[in-house]
Amino acid sequence: RKRYVLMLADGKKLDPIYSPDLLPGRYRFYYLPRYRWLLTAEPLEEVAQADDLEQLNHRLARANHFLSTALDANRAGHLTGSQRVRILGRFAVYFIGGLGTLALFSVYYIRTYDNLDGLWVFLAIVMGMVVASAFVMRKSLSSIVDCIQGRVIMTKGAVKKDLEVATDSSVSYYYKLNRAYFYVNEAGYEALVAGPTYRLYLLPRSRKLVNIEAIADTT
Repeated sequence: RKRYVLMLADGKKLDPIYSPDLLPGRYRFYYLPRYRWLLTAEPLEEVAQADDLEQLNHRLARANHFLSTALDANRAGHLTGSQRVRILGRFAVYFIGGLGTLALFSVYYIRTYDNLDGLWVFLAIVMGMVVASAFVMRKSLSSIVDCIQGRVIMTKGAVKKDLEVATDSSVSYYYKLNRAYFYVNEAGYEALVAGPTYRLYLLPRSRKLVNIEAIADTT
């Protein structure tokens, strides 16, 4: 489990009881003196300066595996060629992996079974794989169409972090804007900080998040 320690300018250390998401700046900290557990942090000045936002945007792009160099094209409503390659490349990997799995099952059947009962087992496995693949492709097809069309839409606002813990203790991480949720990895979840207004760049059909930037505008 990750542990965060807040290092102050005078060398003191505070132990946050939550995941810190502070932009660079001056703060007033409230903490328990005996254990040095940080409770809250109050900004003493405007912390969302241009240099800080630029650093934040680079950190968000790196954590989410986005392309900060694609922001100009995304602002104009277009995907770049590199973004298309990345998105379609993921689907190609899944597709090739599925074909490879089917091929392995086929070899296993040929070498193991030589009767009708074995054939029904094999067909049942293949049908299950086909149904699962159809479900995945149904969700992926809209992203593929988005890549072919190359359009990007933008929405902006105060983005919050959210997570969901499954019964097997696995964790899913999200950005939340109004009522919309966008799946991200853990690094992307940790990189987002509260305070700035964010622009989210999405594929119009699948609503897949392809880029993000913090801006100084709060309107």
